[in-house]
Amino acid sequence: MQKRTLFTSTALVVMVCTLTIACKKSDGGTPTPPVTETPGPKFLAAKGIIADKCVSCHSGSGTGPGNFADNATLKAKIALIQTRISLTAGAPGFMPQGGTLTDPEKIAILAWTATGKITE
Repeated sequence: MQKRTLFTSTALVVMVCTLTIACKKSDGGTPTPPVTETPGPKFLAAKGIIADKCVSCHSGSGTGPGNFADNATLKAKIALIQTRISLTAGAPGFMPQGGTLTDPEKIAILAWTATGKITE
């Protein structure tokens, strides 16, 4: 008798939990707006250089992967950007392909990538 009561009680708890989760009141499916980050000076400096030197290929419609005009994409590609601009010009994988970055441009981009944040 105790096994049967325990089984019934457990089954009842599982059903109640399932119904509670399944029947939660919906807000009509309105998505929560994303939290936006206010760009900081290091990011803005880097983004200006990237817009000038990279977006012609990395624009979503260019020949390079990714849309570097998009802040979220830049943030997601920090490590790759850092690696590619740190290579010797002309080396395989160096970016920008067929172009150059001055030392101050590299320093500005690396100063931002070191923080890993758009808000810096």
